[in-house]
Amino acid sequence: NYPRIKMKNILLKLFVLSYTPVLSFALEPMIVVPEAKASTRDAIQNIRLQGLQRLENTGFHFGSKEFLKKAPDLKKILHGLKVGKGIFFVTSDSWNSVLYCNQNSRIDGSMDVWYSTSIFGIRTDMIIFEGASFNYWSMPSIYKEIVLSDDCWVMTKGDDILCFTFKNAGLAFKGFTDPATFVTPETVKTRYASTREMLPVLKALSLVLDGKAPAVYDFDLAQEKLMEFNRSIKQRDRRAREVSKLREQKEEKQREERRKLAPDYGIPGKFPFSVRGESDLSEGLKWKNFDTYFSSLSLSPDKKVILPNPDQGAINQAWLKTVWKKGDVDVVEEQENGVVARLHTEGKDDDKSDIWLFVGYCQSQSAAMNELYSRRFQKTPDRPEQWSWDDEIATVVVNPFKLGDYSLGRQGGLGDFGGMIPASNESSLFFVNGNTVVALVSMDPSCSVLSLAEQIDKRLEAARKNK
Repeated sequence: NYPRIKMKNILLKLFVLSYTPVLSFALEPMIVVPEAKASTRDAIQNIRLQGLQRLENTGFHFGSKEFLKKAPDLKKILHGLKVGKGIFFVTSDSWNSVLYCNQNSRIDGSMDVWYSTSIFGIRTDMIIFEGASFNYWSMPSIYKEIVLSDDCWVMTKGDDILCFTFKNAGLAFKGFTDPATFVTPETVKTRYASTREMLPVLKALSLVLDGKAPAVYDFDLAQEKLMEFNRSIKQRDRRAREVSKLREQKEEKQREERRKLAPDYGIPGKFPFSVRGESDLSEGLKWKNFDTYFSSLSLSPDKKVILPNPDQGAINQAWLKTVWKKGDVDVVEEQENGVVARLHTEGKDDDKSDIWLFVGYCQSQSAAMNELYSRRFQKTPDRPEQWSWDDEIATVVVNPFKLGDYSLGRQGGLGDFGGMIPASNESSLFFVNGNTVVALVSMDPSCSVLSLAEQIDKRLEAARKNK
């Protein structure tokens, strides 16, 4: 008989609780209204004063201004309270702190709990601090009040409930975003507490709070609804993570596609004579009107993008070792669309005799030409300490050895005693072949790079023909 006796006791307790006047229950857990920080309080008070000036002639029944140190704890009052054909329950979700669920398990109301120091304060604050893009100041005619009792008050906004207050505590209604509708961010549906559905509930609630109707609680049902809600939130969050992951993957793919269309995509930068910068490039372009000069050349159309570049991979460490017999080949940096290598010369000081090679597999000849100019108009080993762009421009020679489709070289340099340095006009060469740009710079002004440049030029031609 023990289970039967235990159940009987539980039912007896529920019966007693169901007919206990809720007013005494509401007043028992009264809470102290928290004090805000001074700076925050001042800012809020400033907004409140401006709002009160606009509300003073509205004719709404805002109630007594009498100071009340405490306010009813609505969360404690409402959790598990059955009103109408539904039930209130409290959640830990910051956006949906109090929910009302009807008999069909549909959420008809999502609410925040607010407190103030007076009945007047809570009612006016509900309007002044309404969290909406179009508030009372924009369309005052759609706001209507319903005075349910001295302590209970409702404000409607068009067809929706804006707020409900009991003494100096209030419920601010907000849109309920149904977790079940979340498939993508665009499918989420938000519904507001309609006057037709929620006003009868609030009228019944006011009777309970005023002690004119019994307070019926069902904590088991409230817990069940809370668990259902928590499960729906978890499912929504899981779907949101999945959608977010798919969106991130799509955006990353789009970013990658855009990067592949960028002129310098996958092109290495560790070339000592090309610390690339807009100021350097723009100064170099003063040598010629680039747009006009480029348009006069017989090159591929600017918009002809070829991905990947058919020359890609033609110049690599293995091939360079077959043509460079004077020393080691050191690949300093290699990326998808280019390579930077340092060719050493045996028996000589590396710092003074190495040859630096840059190869950029661009996606169009326009991009290759930009790379060519960027690499050419930079510091070179024989640049004097006192240097100007005019000095540099004076050394430029166009198409000196018929390399590729277009090339830039330099005039021969003078030695310490005024004589011409042998092969100095062949020590720095820059050319474009197809959509590929090549730069060869010798650290020794007397070391020619022409033979190596010609071999690279032929290699690029052969690679393109084979493909």
